[in-house]
Amino acid sequence: MATRLDKARRLLHLASPQQRGLMLKEIVNKNNDRQKVWIRDRDSKKGRPKPGGSIQGALPFRTPQFAPKEAVRPKVNYDETITSAIADGQNLLSPYVKDKSKVEELQERLDGLSRTIHPIQEKKKSIDERINKARKNIILSMEYSFGAGRKMGFDWSEEGYKVDHDSFLQKTKEGLAIAREMTVNDKSGSLNYDYDEILKHAGELESRIKEFDEVNEAHIKAMAGVKSLYDEALHLLDHEGLMNEVSKRSGLSAEEAKNTVDRLNISDSDVEGSGYPAEKIKEWLREGMRIMGQKIKIKSVTSSDGYALYSDGHICVENLRSDYPESSREVLLHEMAHSVEDINPHVLDLTYGWVKSRNPEAFFDPYVPTVYPTRKGIRATEVVSTGMEMLCDHRNAAELLIRDPEHLAITLKALTM
Repeated sequence: MATRLDKARRLLHLASPQQRGLMLKEIVNKNNDRQKVWIRDRDSKKGRPKPGGSIQGALPFRTPQFAPKEAVRPKVNYDETITSAIADGQNLLSPYVKDKSKVEELQERLDGLSRTIHPIQEKKKSIDERINKARKNIILSMEYSFGAGRKMGFDWSEEGYKVDHDSFLQKTKEGLAIAREMTVNDKSGSLNYDYDEILKHAGELESRIKEFDEVNEAHIKAMAGVKSLYDEALHLLDHEGLMNEVSKRSGLSAEEAKNTVDRLNISDSDVEGSGYPAEKIKEWLREGMRIMGQKIKIKSVTSSDGYALYSDGHICVENLRSDYPESSREVLLHEMAHSVEDINPHVLDLTYGWVKSRNPEAFFDPYVPTVYPTRKGIRATEVVSTGMEMLCDHRNAAELLIRDPEHLAITLKALTM
């Protein structure tokens, strides 16, 4: 059974940019090009950044749910710097890919599945919109029935929006049975109950729920095919060897990484908001320092202020989830990776240039092309952070190898510049 946290995670992942407190704004970047970017709405009470701006944290439950569209491969207009960086990253990766021809085969098969998956997703979206419309019509009809709806033992104004579709339909049918009896016994006609109208909406709702279930079954089957591709990719990547190679280039030994973290003097009280003991947080920090080394600078780690997970060398761990340990580790490494762009303007130039040169739909996750503008230009992107989030886990890294090998190459280049 899904927990409240599971539901919240799904809702936040599926939320629109506006629902996540973002607004679309046109800016003039440092190259004098106009660009539309999603930025935090400063009028939004939720997640409002502090004055001066902040780099927003990753959603620890953000999981890519479909394959990239085969028709939206990256634009072929990279400049020499980006092309060279991608080549360098691919050269670093190459010794740790066991069968390049097999990887290419999986990429082609993924494209084929994409042609099946995306129409299904669009159909699911359309049906879901019609389901929600039918539900809304039922709720409004119940609410405007002079209180009759609430006499059925169901608060249509609130509970009606919370329950799942099948439960809502069942409650509607129960309500209709009660409504018919109430209407028959209402000699004065004061209920003003439009029984037939509600019955029509209930029929529409039942029909669309059945249609949605059929389409969803096809979607589940197609996604099982995608998962099998990623399972195959898992055996094609020497993840341990790749991470050891990146760590060798970090400029920081394991002992130096430990000393660097120890100097932060993190106590349990400092990170109690994360749900983890200080030693677990320090373990992940040491891992991140070993991988990124001298390319990042962390000034403090605390959970005393949750306005952002990373800002100017300070990491807030309040938003980690102790009941999802695998994603908590990835999120912390994600936030550490923001420092790579923060202290190296050449990395930021590379990642921003790469984002700007691509079609927005070409990324493995719509969160990737997020950029954070300031009055002076672009302060940060989500390229290295999301790349690190995927790279640090064997399964995720293998998935990125199939879904977006360029992103993997750009990440590796940024971590070794």
